[in-house]
Amino acid sequence: MIRALLKAIGVSRTFTGRLGEVEWLWARPYVLWIGLALLIPLGVYIVLRHRRNLPHVAWGPRTLLSACRIGILLLLVIVLGGPYLRLAEPVEQKPVLAWLQDASGSMALPLGEYDGPALARLAVATGDAEPTKDKSPPKLTPEVRKRLLNLTRAETLERVLVHHEGLLGALAERFDLRRWRFAGDLRAGAASSDAAADAAPADEEDASAGPDGPDRGDTNLGAALEGALADAAARPLVGIVLLTDGQSTTGPDPLQVMRRHQEVATESAGVPVWAVPVGSPTPPVDIAVVDAVAPARVARDDTAAVVATVTSHGLDGRTVKVLLLEGDTERATAEVTLTGESQQQVHLAFHAEEPGTRLLTVQAAEQGEEPVKANNRRGLAVEVDEQRWKVLYLEGYPRWDFRFLDHALRRDHGLEVTLVMEARLRGEGVAAADLPKVAGLPKDAAGLAEYNTVVLGDVTPALLPAALQEELARAVSEDGLGLIVQVGPAAMPHAFVDGPLLRLLPLEFARPEGEGSAEDGRRALGLEAAAFAPFRMAITATGSLHPALRLYDSASRNRRVWSRMPPFYWAADTVSPAAGATVLAEFKTADGARPLVAEHFAGAGRVLVIGTDSTYRWRRNIGDYLFYRFWGQAIRRVARAKQRPAERTWMEVHPSRVERGESVAVELHAVDVAGRPLERARLAAKVSRGDSVETVLLEGTGQAGHYRGAWPAKAVGEYSVSFTDATDTTVTAAVRVTESDRELVRPAVDRDTLGSLADLSGGGMLELDALGRLADRLHGESTTVHSVHEEELWDNWLMLLALVGLYCTDVFARRMSGLT
Repeated sequence: MIRALLKAIGVSRTFTGRLGEVEWLWARPYVLWIGLALLIPLGVYIVLRHRRNLPHVAWGPRTLLSACRIGILLLLVIVLGGPYLRLAEPVEQKPVLAWLQDASGSMALPLGEYDGPALARLAVATGDAEPTKDKSPPKLTPEVRKRLLNLTRAETLERVLVHHEGLLGALAERFDLRRWRFAGDLRAGAASSDAAADAAPADEEDASAGPDGPDRGDTNLGAALEGALADAAARPLVGIVLLTDGQSTTGPDPLQVMRRHQEVATESAGVPVWAVPVGSPTPPVDIAVVDAVAPARVARDDTAAVVATVTSHGLDGRTVKVLLLEGDTERATAEVTLTGESQQQVHLAFHAEEPGTRLLTVQAAEQGEEPVKANNRRGLAVEVDEQRWKVLYLEGYPRWDFRFLDHALRRDHGLEVTLVMEARLRGEGVAAADLPKVAGLPKDAAGLAEYNTVVLGDVTPALLPAALQEELARAVSEDGLGLIVQVGPAAMPHAFVDGPLLRLLPLEFARPEGEGSAEDGRRALGLEAAAFAPFRMAITATGSLHPALRLYDSASRNRRVWSRMPPFYWAADTVSPAAGATVLAEFKTADGARPLVAEHFAGAGRVLVIGTDSTYRWRRNIGDYLFYRFWGQAIRRVARAKQRPAERTWMEVHPSRVERGESVAVELHAVDVAGRPLERARLAAKVSRGDSVETVLLEGTGQAGHYRGAWPAKAVGEYSVSFTDATDTTVTAAVRVTESDRELVRPAVDRDTLGSLADLSGGGMLELDALGRLADRLHGESTTVHSVHEEELWDNWLMLLALVGLYCTDVFARRMSGLT
């Protein structure tokens, strides 16, 4: 009866099927007992009052009225008491065991060479050979040996897991076994049969991996460990089984991830990592071009230096050719004598003959012993300009940045530079009032607009008086002149706080409270870092896509390179970006992050501010070519160009070649039918590939007509980004999306990283042929916890029906008695 009633009011089968174990409780028992205690005198009062006030009503209807009133009060007391059911059932909780299986691109590499006994043990692990009774390595037939050595790492791992299917079942009985596969991210539910498919090489025309598709990408081992640790949360995690070749080509350092976990974990909460290396312990014979860098833009008939970084193994003392190819045409060649596994730089000269985008390839000659030859090549793109860019460079004094920048500008034959040094003019006795005239500076905006870019160093208002600042502002905003301002401790920008120059800048600066100068050795203006806590530069997500800061096609690689730049000790006292400005790089202070490099449009012209005088430090440990490349790209980025007219719509995308998974920055200048800049909040551009079309939203920057957005490149292929304005003029830009090749750069199994992870976490390393002994290494017991289920009884249709029924009965009785 009770079970049927509970079912009728919607109580779940969890309770109705186990009534003997259910507790009947009240949420507010004190309300129930007080209410019941008060209900007795209230009931007596209701009966007596009805007897006194309704003597003419028959006993039956009067009693019914009293019962209805008392029943309604009783229901209210029950509801306020809050009756509910509770069922506490014991649940066996197994400790968690995380099983992380590598499904990245490097798992498609060959398994590698094994000596005889090791290969025999591996054959037993894959099921290709039977174990011997005396546990000695079995003898392998040539067919079995050949079959094993032709397997990829993913295929070998699949065969081992299929052969050890019983091991996985035994682990699942003892532990809450959570299986994951990882490459660029961590995904649940990996089956061993999926391993080979996940690691298969991506087809360039069909590489759009969906949510359930293969990853085929870089290895983010650090993020995989973070995900496994976070997934266990408060549950006990007895260990992490890591089946991988140890390569980690993107994301956080896996050793740092485990160190951070060890710092916050108690001794009992430490998580051992059991690393199972997949692949030969002997590094393969290999030569790889791990890097190739060249200036992003060069002038026609100029010669650019292409710097390639080569590493090798097993080829010591061998001299190999390194070629620079454009298509199949050899443009330059050099020879390098290989030494150990150290990195060696090779310099190749590229003579730019034809304007346009030149797609180049650096290729190290293939050696017959190499099992992996795909990493012998590395591509890069160089833009050849037909025009020479006119640059006016004003500097205050020969500080360190100027000394190296002057050399870089002189080497760049695509630039025609006019240099003015204020300190030299003052040293020749030129009066402050005569500095602009003696320096031969243009007198008006038209004269300034004859240049493509103006670079302002640490100059004073004497060389750049207020009237000339106004003309400079006109040339930038009306004629599209590009402007770069590099701050300095002597005068820029604090000496210009009351002049028109600061209105052009994309950063706002704190007003100086005192005076200081470089000449008297005081550097009170700006921010100085302590010797033991220098400033460090960090580019933003937008900055990693910006052409001035673009060193590599990969935004993540860009960020890593810039994050390793040497520290610096002085920066401008920046407060915040101006309205509509884009912050490209930041630096951290005790007060938080501050903008360091920023850009915006000031009317028709671009303005870039560099908030430190220490870019020369980027040369240390990195190389001159990155310092030169940044300045060359920055000058050309802001330069006034014919292809960016203020009265017409234009579009730029950067980079034009990007790796799958990265983003492409889209920049648009849009006008209406009258040629006036649009002032909408946002616009939409189209990204198309064949019949597929998607939309990318572009947000206004705060400058009329200018819009920015980012498009995530999810699949390999050739794409077109387009926008059609109010005059039916369509502007387009091409983007090529490619696969990352970082997984193939170093084909050796990284046993050092795996061993360090195992040692740091208190785990260990197991070879694939010893995987069957894993269960003996794992320790952890199940615990019993009580799972509590509760369900309220008063909030249901039966209680509502009883309340409405009593009320309706009361009204009916009153009407029948002639009381209403």
